[in-house]
Amino acid sequence: STEVLQHIKKLPYAVAFDEAQFFDAGLIEIIERLANSGVRVIVAGLDQDFRGNPFGIMPELMARAEYVTKLQGIWFVVTPQLALNV
Repeated sequence: STEVLQHIKKLPYAVAFDEAQFFDAGLIEIIERLANSGVRVIVAGLDQDFRGNPFGIMPELMARAEYVTKLQGIWFVVTPQLALNV
């Protein structure tokens, strides 16, 4: 995460991070710095792993965020029997 700021020469209007659950905890400080400098920061990532446990730095990011939009998907399994009947 430390190399993120090396790619920012001039403060942009907005910065977005995807798959934030895979970043190290250093991203939290970078996000805080950018946000405190007036940059709109958008972060996307999974808040839970496949077991339902907190995933990476996401719980802390969500706790510090001004706004959180949590989307949920519906998963289903198609069995071979169902696939043949379609």
